Amino acid sequence: MSRVARQIILLLCMLGVGWALFSLSACSSGTMTPDAPTATRTPAPTQRSTATPTATSTCTPSPTPGPGLSTLMGTPLALAAAADLEGAQSAYDDLVDLYPDRVEPLLGLSAIAQRQGDWESALNYLEKAVEVDPTSQEALRQWALLLDWQGDYNRLLEAYDRMIRLVPDSPDLLVGRAMIEARLGQAEAAVDDLQAAQTLDPYREYAWIIVAGAASGARRYETAIAIASAGLKVHPEATGLLMERGLAYLSLGETEKAIEDLDAIIALDDADHNAYHWRGRTLIELERYDEAADDLQKAGKLGSLSGAAGVNQAYESMAYAADAMARNDVNAAFTYLAQQVFEYGSRDALLMGYGLVRWRQGNASLALDYMDSRVEANYIPALYWRGVIYADQDKNVEAAADLRAFLAVRQFGPDVEMARRLLESLGKNPDVLVP
Repeated sequence: MSRVARQIILLLCMLGVGWALFSLSACSSGTMTPDAPTATRTPAPTQRSTATPTATSTCTPSPTPGPGLSTLMGTPLALAAAADLEGAQSAYDDLVDLYPDRVEPLLGLSAIAQRQGDWESALNYLEKAVEVDPTSQEALRQWALLLDWQGDYNRLLEAYDRMIRLVPDSPDLLVGRAMIEARLGQAEAAVDDLQAAQTLDPYREYAWIIVAGAASGARRYETAIAIASAGLKVHPEATGLLMERGLAYLSLGETEKAIEDLDAIIALDDADHNAYHWRGRTLIELERYDEAADDLQKAGKLGSLSGAAGVNQAYESMAYAADAMARNDVNAAFTYLAQQVFEYGSRDALLMGYGLVRWRQGNASLALDYMDSRVEANYIPALYWRGVIYADQDKNVEAAADLRAFLAVRQFGPDVEMARRLLESLGKNPDVLVP
């Protein structure tokens, strides 16, 4: 069936051109009129008509209501559900022609384009929908989702601006916009939006944490610090904000400031295994190895008692505890690792710990053997440490390859920034992941 034929059918359905049945009883005027569904009428006295008879009688048609857009949308929706995407697209196109001022068919076309992997067309349809009806919250919402998925934060900020103009008192929209501003490094604007959201809903401590985290996720560590600092003025005992700020400081290499925030967390909660882990690792950077070993052993013990994520980090804490011990007593480090393997099994992190201790012992070859086995097991931290050991052995090509592979998986945080700095020291551009 041609597109023109489909449009005619849809138009007929929309207008509902079905003629009502008319009564054949004569009126006093001689004109045929439709019967009304009323009760039985009392016959009037018979009168002689004085009207001049006409040659023919005419019936006036009365159209019945037809289906609207919501009903007509059923056709492309059914075709899409049956995986007939081409048919659904054609049906939506017809509805766009018939209803040029409605967003629903355009949203349908965007959904079809997304199923086909045509993201450019999907975005174009959504932009047209927003143009057709700038007040459509659903069109704006879908536009924002696709822009977020594509990482187009400047245009995403525009989408949030429009949504907030429509719903200015939504704390969720304000927090959403703050996250975009944080990713763009707009600390002041993000703080303003978070404060506005806080005014509307005082129970928004988590919002400060996730927005600071969004800044760090975009490697905007200064922005993360500014947001976390503003949030701590409102929530001075928020350990999550202290952690975000402490890790941002550590990512920037500001170890003393990081230690201050990690100390504050442990003062508020001496069972926070994550704080002990990162304080221990920071102490290694400061060459305070005995203190580092104590913190990391405690992090391992506490983390092993927590959930799955905590347990995995606990094994890493144990590996780094052994690394700290090995700076002063290699045998003590081996003994500690053997105890952990006996209790928890041959975990990837613990085997990486053996590699670190062998490296500190001066046996780079055996250290690399341990790292090779963990890299083959897809244990990502081993990629970083193998790169570090290669660099220590002046094998710069191999080191750069491992560090780039690590950065292809991890995008932010203290380890990422250390990997980037090491690449730069090797004369490599850390932003070029493929040489």
